[in-house]
Amino acid sequence: MFKVIYLVKRRPGMTHQEFVNHWYNVHAPLACKSPIVKKYFTNEIKSESKGVAGGAEGEPEWDGVSELWFESREAMDKGFASPAGQADLADIANFVDPDGVIALFVDEKQQM
Repeated sequence: MFKVIYLVKRRPGMTHQEFVNHWYNVHAPLACKSPIVKKYFTNEIKSESKGVAGGAEGEPEWDGVSELWFESREAMDKGFASPAGQADLADIANFVDPDGVIALFVDEKQQM
């Protein structure tokens, strides 16, 4: 399995709650339509994280973390090139800061 973790910040001018609402109610259903995404987790960064992860005026620096699993890197690339993948990518600009995304390709090892 190939896993990608995305750290994401909300679009400027958008509240954290607006970001979360769009992510859960608009974007996640688009992502779930892709037949090549094997597993998809969303993780909302809670306000209790402020001061732990930096950020302006004591807010957390990040708004969310996405975890996506694919059969392979090639499957991920193919999926993002598909019509469903393109719709998913196009929606990102509606709620994510284009300068506020970090993609991490990882090897997941369960420790417990």
